[in-house]
Amino acid sequence: PALQALIDTAVQNNRDVRVAIATINEFRAEYGVSKGAFYPQINGVVNAGREKIVLVPGQNEAFNAIQVTANLQWELDFWGRIRRNTQAARAEYLASEEGRRSVVLTLVSDVATAYLQLRELDLDLEISERTLASRQETLKLALRRYQQGLISELDVRQFESEVDNSAVSIADFQRQIAQQENALSVLVGHAPARVARGQSLTDVLGTFVIPTELPAELIARRPDVRQAEEAYVAA
Repeated sequence: PALQALIDTAVQNNRDVRVAIATINEFRAEYGVSKGAFYPQINGVVNAGREKIVLVPGQNEAFNAIQVTANLQWELDFWGRIRRNTQAARAEYLASEEGRRSVVLTLVSDVATAYLQLRELDLDLEISERTLASRQETLKLALRRYQQGLISELDVRQFESEVDNSAVSIADFQRQIAQQENALSVLVGHAPARVARGQSLTDVLGTFVIPTELPAELIARRPDVRQAEEAYVAA
């Protein structure tokens, strides 16, 4: 649910998706205009005014004059020019729709990948913290043995070095987690902030069943492939 919420937010806020939708609306309008050429075109003009006419010298007669004209134009698509233009416009519209799907699919994939990488860093940090706690206990035991004269000072320094290495690893993972949270926040369209984690990563991944084989028809369903196909049809 936490990942799904991030994906929903990203799709709503991402600028690339909004640009793709605007492009679709543009091609949809062009397709509508191209279909209009199949129908008759009617143009009307209305002129009205006040005029005078001289019936006899020194006497004018005023009257209202109204003129209405209409033109009817209808191009017969004898050679298929309009039909082909309409088909091309429709293909370009469908290509733009597949382009939007490709943008959304890429965005969803990027958000999911960034989220899983963040959860992986959480696990690494958890392991490093447990390792540090274990090595601190080992160092305490080594100090007692050193005080009893059972081990040398060099052995104690080696245990201290292992503790320091674990502390450095924790600091490094904390830095990477902060960077990953910032990157994921930008990806979903938010200011850098802490990202909600949700369920345990091991619990979530345990519910997935990955098939051993994938049908070849999946290639034909890819948005970028279908976009290229519609662009070819338009051409």
